[in-house]
Amino acid sequence: GQFSTQQNYIISDFIVERDEGDFIVTLNDRNVPPLRINRHYKELMLKKRGKNGAPSDVKDFVRKRFEAAKWFIASINQRRETMMRVMRSIIEKQRTFFETGENLKPMIYKDIAEVINMDISTISRVVNGKYVQTEFGVFELRHFFSDKLTTQDGEEISNKEVKKTIK
Repeated sequence: GQFSTQQNYIISDFIVERDEGDFIVTLNDRNVPPLRINRHYKELMLKKRGKNGAPSDVKDFVRKRFEAAKWFIASINQRRETMMRVMRSIIEKQRTFFETGENLKPMIYKDIAEVINMDISTISRVVNGKYVQTEFGVFELRHFFSDKLTTQDGEEISNKEVKKTIK
């Protein structure tokens, strides 16, 4: 029989590039259209009630919608800002990994939550289902989180590193 192979591509949410000793983080929002409020509605709201001015109940309706739209746009921008702060904190904590592609340090959501002063649930939401493109490949943000194991000489090591060594 005939069958089609469906390709699943991951579109990364972040792109991390190295620039000398620094990392440049870009939020990949190619698929997100820029949000603007239609100028026509702004004008409708501001016009005095003349021949072509809007009745006050229409103005009221438009004003409410206008406020809701402004709030929505602000929320989107706030979310993007939070995503960037989380990603930058991950890079800080996992600097060796972003430089070499190995040596993940143990790190839990709480570590990031403390750095950016936000709730653990917020970190969990931001990390969930998000991907970052690095020079070592594309990784799910969850990849950078792992519990710690303590070695015989008291060194803390990520359980993912242990699994890798065992493999």
